Amino acid sequence: ELGLTSLQVMELIEQLEDHFDMSIPLNILPDIRTVHDLALALEKLDPR
Repeated sequence: ELGLTSLQVMELIEQLEDHFDMSIPLNILPDIRTVHDLALALEKLDPR
Protein backbone atom coordinates (compact mmCIF):
# COMPACT_ATOMS: atom_id res chain seq x y z
CA GLU A 1 0.00 0.00 0.00
CA LEU A 2 1.13 3.50 -0.75
CA GLY A 3 -0.59 4.75 2.40
CA LEU A 4 -1.22 8.23 1.01
CA THR A 5 -4.14 10.56 1.45
CA SER A 6 -5.94 11.75 -1.68
CA LEU A 7 -4.15 15.10 -1.38
CA GLN A 8 -0.77 13.37 -1.13
CA VAL A 9 -1.61 11.28 -4.21
CA MET A 10 -2.42 14.42 -6.18
CA GLU A 11 0.86 16.03 -5.07
CA LEU A 12 2.76 12.88 -6.05
CA ILE A 13 1.10 12.80 -9.47
CA GLU A 14 1.99 16.46 -10.02
CA GLN A 15 5.62 15.81 -9.08
CA LEU A 16 5.81 12.76 -11.34
CA GLU A 17 4.30 14.69 -14.25
CA ASP A 18 6.89 17.43 -13.80
CA HIS A 19 9.80 15.02 -13.34
CA PHE A 20 8.96 12.79 -16.31
CA ASP A 21 7.47 15.59 -18.46
CA MET A 22 4.28 13.65 -19.05
CA SER A 23 0.58 13.81 -18.34
CA ILE A 24 -0.91 11.20 -16.03
CA PRO A 25 -4.66 10.69 -16.44
CA LEU A 26 -6.54 10.68 -13.16
CA ASN A 27 -8.66 7.71 -14.22
CA ILE A 28 -5.72 5.36 -13.58
CA LEU A 29 -5.53 6.28 -9.89
CA PRO A 30 -8.08 3.74 -8.59
CA ASP A 31 -5.91 0.92 -10.00
CA ILE A 32 -2.75 2.10 -8.24
CA ARG A 33 -2.37 0.59 -4.79
CA THR A 34 1.37 -0.09 -4.56
CA VAL A 35 4.63 1.41 -5.79
CA HIS A 36 4.82 -1.48 -8.26
CA ASP A 37 1.37 -0.61 -9.65
CA LEU A 38 2.51 2.99 -10.06
CA ALA A 39 5.70 1.96 -11.87
CA LEU A 40 3.75 -0.28 -14.26
CA ALA A 41 1.22 2.47 -14.98
CA LEU A 42 3.98 5.00 -15.71
CA GLU A 43 5.74 2.50 -17.97
CA LYS A 44 2.54 1.93 -19.96
CA LEU A 45 2.00 5.67 -20.35
CA ASP A 46 5.56 6.35 -21.53
CA PRO A 47 7.55 3.23 -22.40
CA ARG A 48 10.77 5.13 -23.24
